[in-house]
Order: sequence, then C-alpha cells, then structure tokens
Amino acid sequence: MRAIVDGTNVEIPDGAHLLAAIRAAGARVPALCHDDRVSPRGSCRVCLVLADGDIVAACTTPVHDGVVIETEGTIASSIARGALELTVSELPDRALQIPADRSELVQACDLLGVSRRPGNAVERGRGVDDSHPYSRLDRDLCIACGRCVSMCAEVQGTFALELSGRGFDTVVSAGDGGAWIDS
Repeated sequence: MRAIVDGTNVEIPDGAHLLAAIRAAGARVPALCHDDRVSPRGSCRVCLVLADGDIVAACTTPVHDGVVIETEGTIASSIARGALELTVSELPDRALQIPADRSELVQACDLLGVSRRPGNAVERGRGVDDSHPYSRLDRDLCIACGRCVSMCAEVQGTFALELSGRGFDTVVSAGDGGAWIDS
C-alpha cells in the first residue's frame, strides 16, 4: 500500500496502521500507549494526526491506499499536545526529571513542545510498591496508558495486571489487589 506522510511517499504492508506509515517516512509522532507486540489501544491520544482531513489516532487507524497523513502543525497535533499537557499536569515534578534517553514521556514532551514549571503538581501519595525484585511500581508516575496491562495479557498470558480507579485516580494494580510481587 502507498501512503503520503507530510509530503513523502511511502510503501507499507497491507493491514498496517498509520503509525507504521509515519515511521516508514521518518516522521516522529509519540505513542505512549503503543507497543508493536500488543494490540493497539489508542488510549493516550498523543499520536493524533490528520488522515485525509480527519483527526485520528495513528496507532489504531488502518492505512488505506493513498491516504494522506499530516503529522505537524495541524489541529490534530494541537489536540495531541493538549492531551499530553493534561496527562503531565497531574504528575509530580520528578516525572519529567528523568533523562530523555530513559523516558518516553520526556521524549514525547520534547517532541510536542510540552513543558512544565516545577511545582505544578504535588505528590498524590498513591503509593509505591517495591516488593518485586525486578520491577518497582510508583503509582504517582503511572499515566494509566494500559501498556503493561496489555503486555501481561497478550504477551505473557498472565492477566496479572489491571487498571483500577477512574479519571486521574486510575492506576495499574495487581489483578488480585495484592502486592506487586504476587501479581
């Protein structure tokens, strides 16, 4: 299939999503909830683009032959920036102090021009669980993208994690409600 991304023609396999075409063209669009190993979620909304004039999530929208995709300077990129600003607004300052080479969130903020002044959000005290020897859960840093939930379900087949709560209180938790190590 053929797509046009910001004026660049690219060939992508049948059944691919817009995000694959964007990457093939060398354009950059953040996708915080996306992982190539799991089904697309479209939950973070930072990959919004214009496709044939419609605002769509690049990670969930299938490519059709001849689609014209615009990634920058559009109403879609403004909405994506707003979605990221909203996500970041509830995080503690330390969430954006991680070096960019170790944080997709910081990279997305840099790419979309989202910055925060220190002191905008406070530690919510949603809890840290460091009971597991290989991974640590800091719920104040969770953006509720659901990627870890999908990874457990679709790749590991364990269904060990779930998203619980509503709105800004949504966080990942062990499926049985117990400690992180028991998940």
